[in-house]
Amino acid sequence: MAELTDIPDAIFAQELEYKTLITNTNYGKERRRNKWATPRNSFTLQYMETTPTILNNIRTFFDEKSNLESFTWTHPTTSKEYTVRFIQDTLDVTYIGYERYNIQVDLVEIL
Repeated sequence: MAELTDIPDAIFAQELEYKTLITNTNYGKERRRNKWATPRNSFTLQYMETTPTILNNIRTFFDEKSNLESFTWTHPTTSKEYTVRFIQDTLDVTYIGYERYNIQVDLVEIL
């Protein structure tokens, strides 16, 4: 399986999603249960003031995977590996100055 190896800057966000099913009974009670055994993680990675080389690496990887294929990503602080895919079909790139770019990608864990 392919791996996204460029490490983002310290700026990244992690979100946990629990899939909870809620059933309302005829007696006014509410019952809840988890649809997933574990929560699903999503990550927003930000690469700040990157070089054209890093931009090209991320762009090439994004073009190869788009949002169709999953890949491995390693959390930079815990070293835990996740199987993820890109959430959107767009790569957010901002030109900030001479050969410097900010890049943002959103990943979601595959359960």
